[in-house]
Amino acid sequence: MLYTTVCASTEPSEPSDFIPLTVNYQERFSAAGRTSGGFIKREGRARDNEILVCRLIDRPVRPLIANGFNHETQILVWVLSYDKVHAPEPLAITSAGAALALSDIPMSKPMAGVRVGLVDGQMLVNPTVEEMGRSTLDMIVAGTADAVLMIEGYCDFLTEETLLQAVEVGHGAVKIICKELQMLADMVGKPKNMDAIQLPPSVIKEHIQDLVGAELEEVLQINGKQLRGAAIRRLEDRVLGALTEEGICKELAAMPKEVPQEAQVSSWEEEELIVDEGLVDEGDVHVTPVPKKPILELFDPVHVKRMFKELSSDVLRRLVIQKKVRSDGRGATDIRQIQSMCGLLPRAHGSVLFTRGETQTLAVATLGGDDMGQRIDNLTNTEDLKRFYLQYTFPPSCVGEVGRMGAPSRREIGHGTLAERALEPVIPDEAEFPYAIRLESTITESNGSSSMASVCGGCLAMMDAGVPLKGSVAGVAMGLILNTREWGGDGDPVILSDILGSEDALGDMDFKVAGNEYGVTAFQMDIK
Repeated sequence: MLYTTVCASTEPSEPSDFIPLTVNYQERFSAAGRTSGGFIKREGRARDNEILVCRLIDRPVRPLIANGFNHETQILVWVLSYDKVHAPEPLAITSAGAALALSDIPMSKPMAGVRVGLVDGQMLVNPTVEEMGRSTLDMIVAGTADAVLMIEGYCDFLTEETLLQAVEVGHGAVKIICKELQMLADMVGKPKNMDAIQLPPSVIKEHIQDLVGAELEEVLQINGKQLRGAAIRRLEDRVLGALTEEGICKELAAMPKEVPQEAQVSSWEEEELIVDEGLVDEGDVHVTPVPKKPILELFDPVHVKRMFKELSSDVLRRLVIQKKVRSDGRGATDIRQIQSMCGLLPRAHGSVLFTRGETQTLAVATLGGDDMGQRIDNLTNTEDLKRFYLQYTFPPSCVGEVGRMGAPSRREIGHGTLAERALEPVIPDEAEFPYAIRLESTITESNGSSSMASVCGGCLAMMDAGVPLKGSVAGVAMGLILNTREWGGDGDPVILSDILGSEDALGDMDFKVAGNEYGVTAFQMDIK
């Protein structure tokens, strides 16, 4: 049993180019008749597993909330009763979708999520904890009755055909749940607050196109993230200055010539106009014609930035579809140059500097005994110790920025878990290799797919440390452009291999996949 709420602030926050959404998920140990095994017994800072569930909820919800809804929105989910049979993660996603469907938050369609397992060759929807222990697939599918919005999962070298079948099975269950949620919303749901949506005027994009459209196309083809980013920022600053400070001429208005102070109208007497030293002819005041004065229109800076980003996405898509070229000059299926250097750190057990294009990670492997394992204190997990774990660090310096350093962010925990689960199937059995393995992946430079670089670097670091892996694993991030006919294509989607950060931000999909020639070990897909 879960208790799920969704609330939005009554007043809108400052407009921005992202949905102000926060998700909090907490597993109460009392739900299973337990208390925390740590020194502090009260639930406090979210544990890694809870953060991962927050991300599972956030990712399918965010694209469904209407653009322009600037009210701070918070989803809270508590596990209040756990039967030790059914895992709470799929129910947490579905309960969030139910709460949103009943609320007045402008969300286009009901959303739900399920888990799909593969036990003895049979696809199971929302399998029990015992069945998941025997499953070779752990897949979460979330979406609406019409489309899949999020997939995340881990498996033991399954084929693409098997995974596609699992997605179809999962989405079939999602459709049934969404149909019931829609019926519930029709009965007791609140009317959607569509009046709260504040969209930028579409004319802003037209003004930006007129101002810098041709230059933007050239800038987006500059090879090199730093040079390209600096050029884009200069264009954006010009656009902001023109549309928020200088203004765009809206229309021309006739303005009378300024009358000297001594010639101004002094009074009205018996409907006769009296003008001191003025020009009077048959009761009419003659005004000398002057040139028309322009009326300038200024726009909100946030609206201008959103439209600039939208136009950049349009230009990027048009380049890929019409000219068959990406920002760094590659074709749709080309992979960036890869370099790797093992044994870089002399005192570490294993290390590698892995570079793919402008994405680079320093991966380090450390071996130890049982006391070096990662202890787990989760509601649903009965395992007390993990003998293999990967810790991912994304410092602000890797993207040339200044930022706070402290506890791992949600993104770092999510990316680290994805890379860890991708490598788990090749970890040797404890009987063969009775050591705990700690992997660290520190991103030193990032321009897309740093989590998949962590998979590649982590595999090489363990090899450098002498770990007898069952095989090798690599990962890559893929992108997608839909509705290609709108950009001059034939209507078929265009798939991009090894995407850049800009292609991730401006494209329609981010799909990370890891494995080897025998099958897939991990995957994560988000629709933008």
